[in-house]
Amino acid sequence: MDSWSFGRVALVGDAAWCASPASGAGAELALVGAYRLAGELATVGGDHRLAFPRFHDSHRAPVRPKQQIGPNVRLMVPKTAGGKRVRDAFARLPLMRTLGALERLTQAKNPRPLPKYIPAP
Repeated sequence: MDSWSFGRVALVGDAAWCASPASGAGAELALVGAYRLAGELATVGGDHRLAFPRFHDSHRAPVRPKQQIGPNVRLMVPKTAGGKRVRDAFARLPLMRTLGALERLTQAKNPRPLPKYIPAP
């Protein structure tokens, strides 16, 4: 979606940005998105006309890469019988488990810091 809000209504979670099914980031993005939306609303005293664009600008960067469908999805859901054979062969390799575990460890050690919000007086 180009915008996650219209008028006084804002969307969060899969209703707004729908991360790739292979990203494993649906819950993370939904929680962080709700936190950011609430923080932006609190910062501007509840004025949605100011908060919604700020929410969009701050949350677009972490969402965009999680929406990409990479080679992992193309490998999991092949279009041809030959592609299915390649997928099945790769799935049997211990290297795939090791790469998956390494990716999870790398992501866990490099969390993105969340902004601190100060409510408007």
